[in-house]
Order: sequence, then structure tokens, then C-alpha cells
Amino acid sequence: MNDDLLTCPVCLEIGTPTFQCLHGHIVCGPCMDRLAVQPERFRVCPTCRVKYGKERIRCLVAEAFIEARANEHAATESLASSGSTRRLSPGGTSVVDDAAIAAAAVTSEQDTNIVRIIRRPERVSRLYQIVADGNVVEVRAGPGMSSKKRSRKLPFGSYVQIMEIMTIEHRDEAVSPSKGKKKKPTRRGLIRGRLDAAMGEGWITLSESGISGRTYAVHVEPGSYQVAAPSVAVTSSLNLDSERLPGDDGTIRSGDCIDIVALRHLPSRGDRVRGKLATGGWITVLDGQNGRELARPFRRGVYATVARSTEITDGVRRATIGKKRLEAGRCMQIINTVYSPQDGCVRGQLSSATGGGWVSILDKTDWRIHVQFLPLGAYQIHASRSGEPLHVRMRPGGCTGNSNGRSSASGGNLRPIPAGSYIEVVETTYIDRENMVRGRLLSGGWCNLLDTLSGIVYASPVPTGVYITTDVSISVQTRAESSTSSGTDNVTAGRSRSLTGAATAANTTKERSQSLTGAMITTASPSSAESNGKVKTLPRYSTIEVTECHFLKTNKCVRARLASGGWITLINATGGVAKPIMVGP
Repeated sequence: MNDDLLTCPVCLEIGTPTFQCLHGHIVCGPCMDRLAVQPERFRVCPTCRVKYGKERIRCLVAEAFIEARANEHAATESLASSGSTRRLSPGGTSVVDDAAIAAAAVTSEQDTNIVRIIRRPERVSRLYQIVADGNVVEVRAGPGMSSKKRSRKLPFGSYVQIMEIMTIEHRDEAVSPSKGKKKKPTRRGLIRGRLDAAMGEGWITLSESGISGRTYAVHVEPGSYQVAAPSVAVTSSLNLDSERLPGDDGTIRSGDCIDIVALRHLPSRGDRVRGKLATGGWITVLDGQNGRELARPFRRGVYATVARSTEITDGVRRATIGKKRLEAGRCMQIINTVYSPQDGCVRGQLSSATGGGWVSILDKTDWRIHVQFLPLGAYQIHASRSGEPLHVRMRPGGCTGNSNGRSSASGGNLRPIPAGSYIEVVETTYIDRENMVRGRLLSGGWCNLLDTLSGIVYASPVPTGVYITTDVSISVQTRAESSTSSGTDNVTAGRSRSLTGAATAANTTKERSQSLTGAMITTASPSSAESNGKVKTLPRYSTIEVTECHFLKTNKCVRARLASGGWITLINATGGVAKPIMVGP
């Protein structure tokens, strides 16, 4: 069956369960959940606009085809894991050899280093954000790494629209730098994505396959968002020049919560990111010209309860039957977010591993926060009680029996991380049986972040919130990545230095910024702004709001996004030492 017939017209993804309207048009389960909590006039089929009834109608035929498609991928990956280059043909009626297919597919691009196709190309339309710094994400003509290079590289923080994804096993021809001789070729699995034509045809590496592989780009997923700008216009189509929706439907205001079901990148229109609303219409989520976020997501990941008592219910509506109540400080894994206008709150769906059900994230009736997201981005490693460094391991689970993650059950340690070092976390997971929150690192592997049973904090995020600048001037750039480059990696054991350590510095420089939430005063000079698109300079004692922080390994600094748009260097390890500051009485 053609994939287009199985694709949800709202989010443009293929998934189960699948539902249908009276005319047979399908919609996926998550999108149906979002439509079910909307006002009655929005509970219509996105294809033919017929109203949905009170009872949902399953489309078992579509689910059967989707299940057969998933089984085909599973069988292919099973063959791939055994070292075979064969896979099942569509329908599972025969076995074909991917080595021959790979050879034929890459002939036109003159790439012979693709060993086999682990997962066949899958058509998608997903927004990704580049998270690898140092301009290491190359655009190539074909899916293989030996195909012709395009003329550009993608910097940290940039957005791309991916139209096709495939997983390959690639053979790297390694060369010894000392003798100039070729070493034994190494093999690695790569998840490759094809760029949208608006970005210029080409392929990039999204991540190395496997749970411990390095990440180069992360999927920006649809879900619930909260408007951060004073007001945002709602237009009838993706095009910025399309007409505005009439009346109150044409404007959403600061603090309003919305459901976005699809995201699109418009590189030719000011590098904007546009979002499709569940209720119809499009808005601008991010203005790439000044780096300003007009709407911020309620992300998927690990949340912790902050209310004295938080209720878990069976259904997406708050009035459904309650399953249990959780006291403050409990962690959970949320896999989906939905805004319920009838309840006036943002709801989060819990993973089955943490018991399932739904929980309120934000109640707009009284602006009460029930659960708090554990942020992604820059984290700082704390000293352990035993004095040993924290260890990065291959798999997210298997930490029991050792507080620093040195259990041999993990499949082997990758490397130690000394106290005071900074890391970039791109994903968090909660292991309920171990009472442990773990983070997946940008460079690969997993490490402990928080032990919820004992309360031990192994690494804490660089805080966001309100800061006051204390330097004479600070440059704000539109680009996220700093142009200053440093030679060594401050995560490497033996050569690292704590950014919050002693108060002795090799060179005494002026204090740059201090956090009202107890973060840092940095003593490093700002990085060069000319190549970063400098937009303005902040005078001393300016008040700024930081919404996210990221550790750039290449530049050895922590960069922060401002709520008003743009990026600044918040912490820099090259020019001196940073120390914590307590502000207030």
C-alpha cells in the first residue's frame, strides 16, 4: 500500500492506533486526542470537514497495513543485527540482498563505502535542529559519507527540514596521521536524512545508530506550546503572505497555550519555523533572523512533581477517573503533551514504564505548575561522595549497585567525567526500577543525573531565568555558535578545569553576568561577534531573561538564548574562572 494512504493528514506521520471519519479518511491516535479536547466546531475531519461522532471509529485495515510495515522493518533489522545484508521484500514474500541494492543505489553518487542498508528509506517531513557544534555536519550529495561534498556545513542551532530517513552501515577508510598509512577500515551505523529542496538537495548525518551513538541533530517534535510573544498572527496557510484568519481566531496572545501538529522550516523567508495548529491555521514559532522564540514547547522527557499532591488520571480529560496521586518530588516520563481548552490546562501522557495515564502540567485557570520539566542542554558534573569521577556508559539502564554508574551490567564504560566539567544532554529518561534519572550525551553514551531515592544530584543544569549583566558591554549575536575556538576538550580527564572552582585565575578580567537564581559570574571576555551576526550590545546592569543554555565543546563555553532574541556567551572556560554568586539579602 502507498505510504500516502497511511499518513495522517494532520501531522504527516504514520502511526497507530488509527481512526477514521464517516467518509473513511484516517487520522492517527495522538492527533485524535488533540482534536477530542477542542471546542465542538474544531472536532471535524481534517480532510472533508465532517463532524466526528461521540464514539471513535477504528480503521483496522490501515492498522493492519501499518503493523505489516513495522514487522517488515523489524525482520530487516533482525537480519541486519546478525550480520546479514538480506532483508524481507515488501509483504514478506521473499528475501532480497541489500548489498546489491546498496551497490546499485550509490553508483550514481560514486559511493562504494555503504556496506549495507540497515533500514530502507522512509519518507517523512520532520523538523530537525543541529546540535553538534564545530561545523561538523556536512551536506553530501548522496546517503553515503563518501559521496560528493556540498559547498556548506550546518552550524549549531540551525534548523533543517528532513524529507527522507534511512539507516546504513558505512565503512570508514581511516588514515594514520603520523605515517600517512591507511589503517584497518572501521564500520559504523549512521542514520542519514535527506534535506528539503528549499535547503538544497543533499544528505546529512542525524546520529550514529544505536543507543550510545553520537547525536548530530535532534527531532523538534510537535505538541503543546505556550505563546511567548505579546501576540502572534494566525494565517490560513504555511505561506507568510497568506491572509489572516478572521476575528479572534486570527490572533493568539502571550501566555495562551496551543497544540501544534506539524512544524515546517522556511529558509527563504527569514529562516523562520512555522507551526500548524490543531484548530487550523499556521503561526510563526521561531524567527531565525533574530533568534527569537515566539512560542515555547512543553517538551517530552522527564518531569518532576512540584505540587504537594498530583493526580494521575486514566484519560486526557482532567475529569476522568483518577488512578493515583503522587507527592512532590516524584519523577515521571512524559511521552506526549496535549492542551485541553475545556479544562484550561496542558496535559501530559505518561509512558507505560512509569504506569501510564495522564497528568496536568500547567493549569491556566490559576497558573499553577503541577510538574516541572528537567531541562536539556548544558549540565555541570558534581563531585561524588567517594571522590570518583562520574562514568558514561553504553546503555541508559543497569545502574543499580553503584552510585557512579560503574556497574559492569551496563555493557562497559565509555569514559569518566571529572567533577566540575560541563556536558551537553540531548535526552533524559527515568528508570523507575532504579529510581534514577539518566541523560544521553551529545557525544554518545548515558550518565546519571539524579537519584530520586537518595536525593543525590550527579549533575545539575545551568539555570535559566533572569540575569543581570555586570560587564561594561556584552555582544548579542543571532547565531548560537561562538566563533572563538579552543584546542582542548574540557571534559577530558586530567586536562579539565572546573568552571565553578577556586577563585584564582591566570588573568583577572571583569565580571560579566550574574544570575538572580544563583548561577555564575564569568570572568571570560566575550567571543568575537562579527561572524556570529552581532545585533546589539547590552550595557552594564541590563536585565535579561535566559530561556536555554548549551555547552559547546569546540568553543569550551556555555551559550545562552535570550527571551528577547539572540545568543550570548554565559560561561567561558578559556579566559578565567567562574564562581557562584548569591544575590539578595
